[in-house]
Amino acid sequence: MNKAILQGWGIETVADCQALQENIAKITLADGRQFLFKHLGPNAENLIQRLQFEYDVLSHVTEQGLAVAVPLLSRAGVPYVIDNEQVYRLSHWLPNQPGTPQSEADLIRLYRNYGAALGRFHQALASYTDAALLSRTWQTTLQKRVLEEAVPSIQARLDQARLPTFQALLAEVEPGLKAAYADLPTQLIIWDCHPGNVAVAGFEVSGFIDCDHISIAPRVFDLADFLVHLIKWQVGNRQRSNSGWLIFRNS
Repeated sequence: MNKAILQGWGIETVADCQALQENIAKITLADGRQFLFKHLGPNAENLIQRLQFEYDVLSHVTEQGLAVAVPLLSRAGVPYVIDNEQVYRLSHWLPNQPGTPQSEADLIRLYRNYGAALGRFHQALASYTDAALLSRTWQTTLQKRVLEEAVPSIQARLDQARLPTFQALLAEVEPGLKAAYADLPTQLIIWDCHPGNVAVAGFEVSGFIDCDHISIAPRVFDLADFLVHLIKWQVGNRQRSNSGWLIFRNS
């Protein structure tokens, strides 16, 4: 890692740098402080504007008492560093040592804590005010996202032998989906809401990370997105996937 990048936040020396993904690393300093470092890509006006919006919203969320990874201000007083026309973000590392569920009771406890933390996050987001909000982020409608974007994508990739079954199921549920999606209240949501972006200590939620997709949509979008990821990550393990869904629903 180029030391000049971290110097943008006043960091001169690093004790350890652990790569988590190709563009994400965990930074540890000699005094024990830890940070989450992310390379966001080439410098662009919309990215810079987005980072400022992220900083403004997450600072408000933090003021409401919720632990979130707010981008740290650089020496220049902005929530990013630009080096060689590449943009970088740094935030405090949140405790993330999830426990291993040994029983249904452990899963119920974990899922309830997920839901409670998400509810608190939504409450904090709902209290954020910005006269220019509609110009600073995007808005998602469920009908468009599901029926006009997701369904065609599924149909294009689905094995042709299974397509008639999918289409028959869709025809059965589509009228109900359209009715359910109509006139849902909207607010700021996380949008990219999945367990990988929730820091957990044991079975307790310690905070939210990588909240760079905050936008306007019905709150149920986050809940559905979270559930889809719980199921998706258990593909190939039908028993665990089915039991996890039932426990989540009953929690």
